[in-house]
Amino acid sequence: MIKKFLFILSASVLVFSCGSDEDNVSCKPDSCKEANRSVCKVVDNEITCECDENYELKNGACVKKETPKICENGKTKCNGDKLLTCISNAWIETDCKADGKVCKTEGNKSSCVEDKICEEGKTKCDGDKLLTCISNALIETDCKAEGKVCKTDGDKSSCKKDIPEDMVLVEGGTFMMGSEASKKAGKPVHDVEVKSFYIGKYEVTNSQYCEFLNDKKAIKGKHEGVDVTWIVLGDDCQIEEVAGKYVPKKGKENHPVVNVTWYGALYYAQYKGARLPSEAEWEYSARGGNKNKNCDKGCKYAGSDDVEEVSWNSTNSGFDSHPVGDKKKPNELGLYDMSGNVYEWINDWYSDDYYGKSPKSNPQGPTKGTERVLRGGCFYSNPGDCHVAYRNHSKPDEVFGLGGFRIVFDY
Repeated sequence: MIKKFLFILSASVLVFSCGSDEDNVSCKPDSCKEANRSVCKVVDNEITCECDENYELKNGACVKKETPKICENGKTKCNGDKLLTCISNAWIETDCKADGKVCKTEGNKSSCVEDKICEEGKTKCDGDKLLTCISNALIETDCKAEGKVCKTDGDKSSCKKDIPEDMVLVEGGTFMMGSEASKKAGKPVHDVEVKSFYIGKYEVTNSQYCEFLNDKKAIKGKHEGVDVTWIVLGDDCQIEEVAGKYVPKKGKENHPVVNVTWYGALYYAQYKGARLPSEAEWEYSARGGNKNKNCDKGCKYAGSDDVEEVSWNSTNSGFDSHPVGDKKKPNELGLYDMSGNVYEWINDWYSDDYYGKSPKSNPQGPTKGTERVLRGGCFYSNPGDCHVAYRNHSKPDEVFGLGGFRIVFDY
């Protein structure tokens, strides 16, 4: 019997053939002794020695394979809600969602973080809706349902009354109310504190009041079912009824409305979602509020010690009203005709000794009375009666061609 011994070097294996053709070949413990080539296999009745795992044949020898670089150690990235972290050249996965979190990337760093929808306490407007962040949720408030609108001031949003553009914010503060130079009713001078509010930049005009009368379908100056008169038409009134509609007399459209009762002023204010000013609010506004800087010791008139600068009175008016905001300077708050032009109805009942017992904080006048306060003087007044502290009064159902009003909104 012929024996043969053959070994062949191929691409990645070492092949042996030994013994006779009839012998059965099998791997023995010492079949493959070469370093890093210990994997013995029998193929076609021949022993082959292959490279160990993680080794490959190069230049006739088994050398360690180069591990491909999958990732940079310590790197992180997001894959949906999964956080992938590179550890030992492998991506290790963390399920952020399982922890009630989300995966977020900031710069070159990713991590599982709280699912922060909003910053606690932050507010913003979405149309008429106010959105407030409470416990990481946006809580919705329907401003419109409250008769308000959503407004943003700086970084703060809130539901506020829909304040017309011709209203001026009067920031709350304290002032000395009254005048030692006035009649008994204006004494004693006393310390008063008022809250913030909005007040009309101008007195209410004839055009504005006609809109109210027509919308309310007023009949002979009052609304059906209302027992009090709002306005009395006639020579002293600058409004007339033409073809069933209330219209300003020609050239009087922008003059302050007159011949209105206190009730007529009150109903108009309520129609606008507003109210009449308290006496303290009116005087604080006339004095310029906390912006009173035009006069060293407080101005005698609204914005000036010179009555001619700010007032239509008996010395310059021609004994007639003038368009609101016409030619005269406003006071420090930008309010026109707080001195002169027409008297203005105030919400308070009148009492000539009220100042002696008035509370300091937001006084609202006596709880009862027979007459309501009037302030500001008018085009028929002596200059002294246009003083910011001067008080007048009349029965609430009386009208006269010298009296009008302006309105106030709560802040």
